[in-house]
Amino acid sequence: SSNHGHAYMGYTNLALSMYRQLEPNNRFARLNDQITDALARRLAQAPHGMIDTYPGEAYPPDMSAVIGSIALHDRATHSVEHRIVLQKVLQIFRKQFVDPSSGLVFQSMDAKSGRIVDNPRASGTTLSAYFLSFADAELAKTLFQAIQSKQQITIMGLKGVREYPTGQEGRGDVDSGPLILGASPTASVFAMSGARIFGDRPLFASLYRSMDLFGSFSDHK
Repeated sequence: SSNHGHAYMGYTNLALSMYRQLEPNNRFARLNDQITDALARRLAQAPHGMIDTYPGEAYPPDMSAVIGSIALHDRATHSVEHRIVLQKVLQIFRKQFVDPSSGLVFQSMDAKSGRIVDNPRASGTTLSAYFLSFADAELAKTLFQAIQSKQQITIMGLKGVREYPTGQEGRGDVDSGPLILGASPTASVFAMSGARIFGDRPLFASLYRSMDLFGSFSDHK
């Protein structure tokens, strides 16, 4: 019943909303309704269309999970209850959360002021493209096309996705994973979902080949 953000609950709600597609009357249905309503209410009250993931920390990629979870819930329940707030937040996402130069999603912003805190990055963009596909396929495709056109990188014959836009440098972290000559494991893995959704078979195959190779090394160890 509070107005605190707790956007991390979007990930839990995604799982619940997906399960709702398969079992509409499952034992978590009421919890799914409660989390969806709480997140939607907090979004409606947010001045910049963003709520904190944790106190004082807000991340547009996490907002994409919140948005996707609400859209999936409404689809599963054949409801339009949250349509207005989703339209509002998706419009803000397009205008404020996406870097116009690179087409990538900003990794972090301030929920109270709307100020950009962290650079546009591929790990958050590929994550957002997947989650937003449940709410706005056109926006999701636009984000994936930025990855297609600007972020692909080939290292020793292996395909990956560069974490930072061309001309920008940065370090790897818990979101991107350890950067390998600029390529992000997280971005490369989640780019496969966009390639699958939007029919880029060559990119999917190339990324899968790279991830399978690295996975084989990990299994061997």
